[in-house]
Amino acid sequence: MVLNRRGVSRAIVILSIIAAMLIIAILTPFVKNAIDRRAIEADNLHVQTAVNSARLRFVQENVAFNAIYDCENKKFVDVGTGVEKVEPYGNAKVHEGQVLYLRVDESGEVFTKWVYPEDYANE
Repeated sequence: MVLNRRGVSRAIVILSIIAAMLIIAILTPFVKNAIDRRAIEADNLHVQTAVNSARLRFVQENVAFNAIYDCENKKFVDVGTGVEKVEPYGNAKVHEGQVLYLRVDESGEVFTKWVYPEDYANE
């Protein structure tokens, strides 16, 4: 065993580095999953806020409507003009580059769907 000036074996240093790399390799997927779960939770909060706002609007106006929910300004934007006005804000990887589309029917039932801006016209 070869010791350096401080009396630490090179083998111990190498084993310590390998152990640290293994710990990082094992923990990385767990950290990524935790981050992804938090992003999905954030998107779900956007959905819940939008649904509650849509229900309130329906109760106040008693009119069915379709809209894009502008999360940043907490308001509804007309589907036709939403392309220019609403920046995509999906946090989770599955919603990346998307916005929240809402449809409220005549009975007040709220339906939500994450959509890409180019898909607005198809809703």
